[in-house]
Amino acid sequence: MLRIASLAVDRRIELLYSILLNTSWRDVGIMKRNYPYKLRLVKFSEAFKEHKAVVLCEELIRRGFVFDALHAFAVHLSDPPSLTLAKPLTEDLVKRAGTPDILMEFTARIKSYYDDSSFEEFWRKNIEFYRRVEENAKKYINLNKIIDIIEDYFGLKKGKYSVVLLALSRYSYGYSIGDKEAYAFVQPTTINEEGLPEYRSWDSIIHELSHSFVNPLTEEFETDFMNIDKLLECAQSVMKRLISGLLGSLSKSIKEEAYGDWKMFVNEHIVAATVLRIAEKLGYLNSDRLERFLQFYERRGLVYIRSVYKTLLNYDRAKYSSFKEFYPEIIKLFNGI
Repeated sequence: MLRIASLAVDRRIELLYSILLNTSWRDVGIMKRNYPYKLRLVKFSEAFKEHKAVVLCEELIRRGFVFDALHAFAVHLSDPPSLTLAKPLTEDLVKRAGTPDILMEFTARIKSYYDDSSFEEFWRKNIEFYRRVEENAKKYINLNKIIDIIEDYFGLKKGKYSVVLLALSRYSYGYSIGDKEAYAFVQPTTINEEGLPEYRSWDSIIHELSHSFVNPLTEEFETDFMNIDKLLECAQSVMKRLISGLLGSLSKSIKEEAYGDWKMFVNEHIVAATVLRIAEKLGYLNSDRLERFLQFYERRGLVYIRSVYKTLLNYDRAKYSSFKEFYPEIIKLFNGI
């Protein structure tokens, strides 16, 4: 399979953030620190606070169309200037938005915003900034080596890997389209003295790309999980603690739905433990550092991280052709809770 890999700033995502800066998401998912590029985008966006794309985006946010959903939707669009829906919407995106019609309308309004704001001119004026961000990221991130590590671990492959550099985000996200495209939307490691976002962490990229392998398996084997009530109880407890403050503007019903995603709870355990195993295999984790990471994840609410990690110790590629073949062992663990 021919592999395509990219590490870049994405024009569709920067257009999205221009809209998001005028919504309630600026207080949730956008970094607090002001630096020159952020201030330029804020100034550019201010004139379009009442634009119909901003209004609809706020409605989607209040419906719970947040975090990875916002970014995932953007990469379903064709590149500017056309900005049409180029890839079929996934069932998950439609469910989180409420209807496919609202996402079709959002597509049209994003295109309108792009034209009305002359966003292309803003993009061109900042093209040297984007070039420097990408060039600097490539000094620290060897994407092909990261992909080799991930594919070797899972025994599975994708045709296309895209690491999108998020210049303003407080968080990183993972997403996949079908079984061929994997995305990692990554937040900056830091903003350097020159006001340039830096991306030095391999962990976040491995973490987010791993979701493209793990999440589909959880979906595929969903009916084999027998302890849903217990997992749901744990997921609700963890998610209420982690995001109730962040999602304060959402309705109670939407928050309850967000809290009750037991599959996300399972996936985060598996992906976090996978990153630890990969780091350990590469010689980056000794026993003391491993213990600190396990305690960190436990404090974050991944209460079964030790058990999942210990289960992954039995994942031997000499014995299992791929992670899919091993996955029943993980189900067995969660069914035993």
